[in-house]
Amino acid sequence: MWPPPAVGWLGAAGALGGVAGAALARPVTRRHGTARGVLLVLLAVTPFGLLLPSARPGAGVLLYAAGLAVLVGGVVLANVVLAGFRQRYVPPALLSRVVATSLAAGQATIPLGAVTGGALGQWLGLRPTMWIMVSLLVASAALLIASPLRRVRDLPDAWSGTAES
Repeated sequence: MWPPPAVGWLGAAGALGGVAGAALARPVTRRHGTARGVLLVLLAVTPFGLLLPSARPGAGVLLYAAGLAVLVGGVVLANVVLAGFRQRYVPPALLSRVVATSLAAGQATIPLGAVTGGALGQWLGLRPTMWIMVSLLVASAALLIASPLRRVRDLPDAWSGTAES
């Protein structure tokens, strides 16, 4: 069992990654564009999830901290860019509904993931469950590669009134 301060330091590593991701959002999107920047960052950080179940007691826990920091940084960067996109793209009269629906859909998956992870952890053990979950995370990169993001540099600034923008 880890002492509470050690667990706190692991959480701090993730938080520092988030701060770095937020700070890098503008430079990354200026260089690569909003769509391509998000795509490249998410593809680049996803394999770092494999460090989490690789961690072992002692100095090996640094793998977990590094993987968590990089993953959180990438997710925060993507969220910053996509929140700005939503604010530019969605008409002001609909923005509150779109944001609320987006948040509700995202938050609704958390209990599902917690129950699934808890059940798998009980059934298979913690480390095999972590390997399954991060393998699914890495496999999700295929969704990004197949998405329309790979064909455009920037996300649109405003709705054009057609399905294709």
